[in-house]
Amino acid sequence: MVGARLIGLEVAATARALGCGITVVEAVPEALGRVLPPMIAQAITRLHQHHGVDILAGLQLNRFEQVGGMVAAMDQNSTSIVADTVVTAVGMTPATSLAERVRCPRPSPCHGSC
Repeated sequence: MVGARLIGLEVAATARALGCGITVVEAVPEALGRVLPPMIAQAITRLHQHHGVDILAGLQLNRFEQVGGMVAAMDQNSTSIVADTVVTAVGMTPATSLAERVRCPRPSPCHGSC
């Protein structure tokens, strides 16, 4: 899993609940560090780790390579993490194209009258 914000950690928790091994890679030094206060982010990180999620914070990936039937995610030092599947959940820019097409005002949500 690339990205340790809300969606990335939710996907990781679901994968663990289904019995999958999972490693989450986050570019910034702390999972959830950009979206929550440090004390809360650290508590949630510990909870995920307690449930078997491996979190690698402060690791910025810059390329992916196919290796046999696996994927190797590599950082700038060519350190690699090999996985059978890679899921990315990065960025927080809202997708507003549908709202714009139906002329729904922003930032207010649609209330059935777009």
